Amino acid sequence: MLISDESMGSSSEDEGLDVEMELEIVGDTTFMVDVEQEEAWGSELQKTDGAVIELAKAGMNLARMESIIPEPSETVRASVVNLIEMGVLFPRP
Repeated sequence: MLISDESMGSSSEDEGLDVEMELEIVGDTTFMVDVEQEEAWGSELQKTDGAVIELAKAGMNLARMESIIPEPSETVRASVVNLIEMGVLFPRP
């Protein structure tokens, strides 16, 4: 999966998937949370992951998450990408 972040000019690839998708994750992107997947991954989620999930449930966009969570923006974005790959978060269209 190719996750493209136009505002940061970066991308990451996961070669484990047969289909390559491109998702644009920008500051105004909001997310849906799959609660079943959240529960399934529960013990493996990091503190930042939990904060991202709670803010996503509250309807916060990525830029707002970055301003609230006391971690570098890169750490928050890495958590978002990880949660998307885990099937916990889904960017809203």
